[in-house]
Amino acid sequence: MHKRAGWMAALAAVGLLCGGAAARAEDGVKVGQSIAACLCFLPARVADQVGILKRHGLSMELLILRGDAQEMQALASGGIDVGLGSGPGIGLISKGVPAKGVAVIADSLADMALIAPKGGVTSLDQLKGRKLGVSSAGSLTYWLARRVALHEGWEPTAIAPVSLGDLDANIAGLKSGAVDGIVFGVEAGYLLGDLGQGQVVATMDQIVPNFISHAMFATDAMIKDRPDVLRRFVEAWFETIGWMGEHRAETVAIATGVTKLPEGVMGRTYDTVMPTMSRTGVFNAASLRLLADSFVELGMLPGAIDPAPYLDTRFLPGGR
Repeated sequence: MHKRAGWMAALAAVGLLCGGAAARAEDGVKVGQSIAACLCFLPARVADQVGILKRHGLSMELLILRGDAQEMQALASGGIDVGLGSGPGIGLISKGVPAKGVAVIADSLADMALIAPKGGVTSLDQLKGRKLGVSSAGSLTYWLARRVALHEGWEPTAIAPVSLGDLDANIAGLKSGAVDGIVFGVEAGYLLGDLGQGQVVATMDQIVPNFISHAMFATDAMIKDRPDVLRRFVEAWFETIGWMGEHRAETVAIATGVTKLPEGVMGRTYDTVMPTMSRTGVFNAASLRLLADSFVELGMLPGAIDPAPYLDTRFLPGGR
């Protein structure tokens, strides 16, 4: 009898342990980012490394993609639940991708730059007829290359965007002379400057002010079937932004480990990029109008649209 009671107590203890483990099980989120070396997307890594995701009951699988087009393909196929990409990605969503924009990541282009090789162009007015490396056709960097031409009063085709892919590919194209400059994150310009191989000609907020440069997307399936998980992910994201703002040294160390770029480069990138990061995720109406114009200029759409149907802001802090 005592033996039986002992076994029953042991089984009950196992049951309690299993129940506790189930209660503590983390909900997995598949996250894709459209390019590897962008500090604007670093909060996902930081949230994972410092335990913020875990505190929100989440775990993350992170995929690095090659530009907005591939990110949208991953969202459409269900390969990812959440996408971190450029603002113009909303234009791609309007063409039938089963996803919505759920938050603004950054609302300034100060983190993007036009970068030229040492001994190359030194001002925007020297770019007519030149080639600029970008991540992919239809991407934010592609649009910005065209916007430089408009800023200078030229036809959009006066500058030829060349799709090169990630940071390494863009730098390789610059060094080989395949392109006359690249449109990329300022970290690439800081790196090439330190190496004596390049320079930042201009940051893109000088070309296009008040622009939604980066945004977070979620699949319709995620929104419908796992709204609580998505809400917790968004909450964790903005909690992480606050943490990064208060922990410069730790954030720079994580960024250095992720990007493999020198600590000094990432420190300057942090100082440039952190002020551009949205603390609320709210889509500003004026910025949305400019974004809608970009869809037409990129050739995504034949005419301007209202982006509102392609957004779902219920998951923002306060449900805005």
